[in-house]
Amino acid sequence: MKRFKWAALVAAMVSMVGFTSCLNNDDDGTRTTLGYFRAVGNYGAVYFQDMYDFKYQPTTSLMDSPTSELAFLYFTYNQNDITQGATSIDITLLQNPTYLKRLYVGTTLPDEKETVSLVDLSSANGGIWGVNEFLVLSPTYLLKSGTTDENLTEELANHRLEVYYDANENTNTSTLTLNLRYTISGATAPEEASDAEHWADEYTVPYTDAVYVRLSDVISKYQENNSGNDPEKIVVEYEDYNGSGSVPTMDPDKKLSRTISYDWVKVSDDQ
Repeated sequence: MKRFKWAALVAAMVSMVGFTSCLNNDDDGTRTTLGYFRAVGNYGAVYFQDMYDFKYQPTTSLMDSPTSELAFLYFTYNQNDITQGATSIDITLLQNPTYLKRLYVGTTLPDEKETVSLVDLSSANGGIWGVNEFLVLSPTYLLKSGTTDENLTEELANHRLEVYYDANENTNTSTLTLNLRYTISGATAPEEASDAEHWADEYTVPYTDAVYVRLSDVISKYQENNSGNDPEKIVVEYEDYNGSGSVPTMDPDKKLSRTISYDWVKVSDDQ
C-alpha cells in the first residue's frame, strides 16, 4: 500500500505527543527528535516551543510564516549544548515543519447521511498537548486510487474534517464529549431502496492525518453547564465502518459510532 512521508512519520510516533529523542550510535551528543511543538513568530523569525515553553531555534531561518499554532518537527540537536538553566537550544531541521490544521468547533452536527466513515482514529498518535492547551487527533481515511506525493495536496483538498460540541450532551457530566465528522467532496449517499455506493470503490489509499483543537474553544462552554468544574476526561466520538475491511460509506446503516478518550490534565492549586 502507498504510504506518504507525513503519514509514515505520524504512524512512527506511537504514543508520543510532545517530545521524544534517541541517541546516535557514535555518541557525540547529537540527538534526533520528533514531536509536536508550538510555533511562534513570523517570516524570518520563526521558532518553536515545547509544552514547558523551552525554545527550539532552527539554525536556518524559516522564510515562511507559520500557518497554525502547532507543528510537527523532525530535527537534531546537541545534548551537550543544554546547560543548567538553559531556556533555548539550536536545532537542525531534517525536514520542513508540517503545520497541523486547526479544527474550529461547530455546534450543529451535520446529517448522518452527509458524512463519511473514517478508517480509524488512533488514540496512540494523539492526545492532550501541554496543560490542556491543544487536543491532537490523528484520523486515518482513504484517498483516491492513484494518489501520489505529487498530487497529494490536490487530493487532500477534497477531504474535510470538522469537530462539534453539543451543549446538551455536555451538561451535568464529568466527561467533555466532542464529535469528529468527515466528508469527501463528490461522495454521494445511496439512493432510496439502494445501498450501492460506487464512488467508494475509487478510495483505496490509506492516509493518516494530524489535526488539532484549541481546548479553550470548548472548556468555557463546558464549565457553564457543569458548575464551573473541569472535566475528568475528553471523549472524541467518530463514525467507523460497521463491517470488515476498510470501506468508506455514507450509509447510516453501515456506520458505527466509536469513541476514544483522554484524561484531562489536572493542575493542583500549588502549581
